[in-house]
Amino acid sequence: SRQVALAVDNTLHHEAAQRAQEELAHERDRLRLLLEVNNALVSNLEHRALFSALATCVRRVVAHDYTSLAVYDAERNAFDMWAIEFAGKGLIKEHMLVPVEGSPAGVAFTAGEPKLFERADLAALESDVAHALLAEGIQSMCSVPLTVHDRRLGTLSIGRLGGEPFTACDGELLASVANQMAFSVENALAFQEIAELKDRLAAEKIYLED
Repeated sequence: SRQVALAVDNTLHHEAAQRAQEELAHERDRLRLLLEVNNALVSNLEHRALFSALATCVRRVVAHDYTSLAVYDAERNAFDMWAIEFAGKGLIKEHMLVPVEGSPAGVAFTAGEPKLFERADLAALESDVAHALLAEGIQSMCSVPLTVHDRRLGTLSIGRLGGEPFTACDGELLASVANQMAFSVENALAFQEIAELKDRLAAEKIYLED
């Protein structure tokens, strides 16, 4: 019985050590990813190039086939698909409008927290965008909100064509990336608003001169 007890004790110690190693590896990957994301953000890339760089960073840590950045349009209560990284059939296009209600991004956006979806979850949404994702072969997704100072700007989402579904740890990791990325999106939106205002003022000036 003493030998059995020792064997059990050794097994428990081994399992505890293995868990500790896995946790350390996860934390190392998380910190490395956040450093890479920070380096990309300070590189002053145009927002589309920045998105591609960030998608590459995330893919090295969390395997996935589909990445999208959706920005919320309050006037339409819909998402503008700002950027997509996916070699699919083209059913999901950049700058297409996606209603908040019934979309995976909308679920995460409304809840204000990471949301995980398997194939059955996507099918249950019964929305055009969910059907399009399934038609593209997406089997699982993870969507997280982009939030700055309690203001939700949109979502960052990743998807897989196969393999294991995303985990809560994947959601936490993607949320950390989204927290850093949100400030860049906020700045891009501010520049866009300023550019639109300048164009409108220029058009009004021409109208008045005529």
